[in-house]
Amino acid sequence: MIDLKKAKLVFNEYVNNYDQNDDKVILKISHTYRVMERCQEIAASLNLDDENIQLAGLIGLLHDIGRFEQLKRYQSFIDSQTIDHANLGVTILFDDNLIEKFEIDKKYYPIIKTAIYNHNKYEIETGLESKTDLHCRIIRDGDKIDIFKTGLLETFEAFLGTSQFKLEHDVVTVKVFRTFMSCKTVLSTDRKTDLDRWVSFLALVFGLEFEYSLEYVNSHRYIIRLMDRLDIKDADTRLQMQQMKNCCIDFLFRNTND
Repeated sequence: MIDLKKAKLVFNEYVNNYDQNDDKVILKISHTYRVMERCQEIAASLNLDDENIQLAGLIGLLHDIGRFEQLKRYQSFIDSQTIDHANLGVTILFDDNLIEKFEIDKKYYPIIKTAIYNHNKYEIETGLESKTDLHCRIIRDGDKIDIFKTGLLETFEAFLGTSQFKLEHDVVTVKVFRTFMSCKTVLSTDRKTDLDRWVSFLALVFGLEFEYSLEYVNSHRYIIRLMDRLDIKDADTRLQMQQMKNCCIDFLFRNTND
């Protein structure tokens, strides 16, 4: 079995190398632990055995390990402007051998590596073995769920690196709006404005795969609460945001029992 208590100690030792007074570091530490919990809950909802529930939790613990070094090097979490944080995490764990400190059976290495690599990609790579594919899907859902919660808990400066004032005076580009209204997630390369980035986070709801995840997001009213954080000033953009809000509400209604 995987010793998650040991894994947490090693994780804490690793992140202590980074500035604990930096809000963005604290944000990612908190996010990591919540994702670990969500992944275990998703795995349990799928009636997986204890071994796979613990493995899902470990992947949740390790999925953003690259974020801390990304922030140290670039002072930013924006992958498109810096480095792919999942790829960096794989490098740190498996090329720099940080994974050995966690003292887990090497039989888990391929699944962990593949799940971390795929957790932030637009789509999961094809042709994966079924167990590996499942853990890729679990971490992607667990991560998305907590991105919504993080968007409610944190300042816009910490979460997006921009201000509420700028977001409320910004616009959504046509391509991002159309993608959203088609109930699809947004490609990072299509985002042109800060408000596009905010909208793309909300669009992650369309990428949720498991019933547990959809029910969780719906029951916590994450999308409505996130939409209501901003008081958009431009009339046309305000109308777009209301249309996207209604689109999400309808999507969740159609895909949950609530």
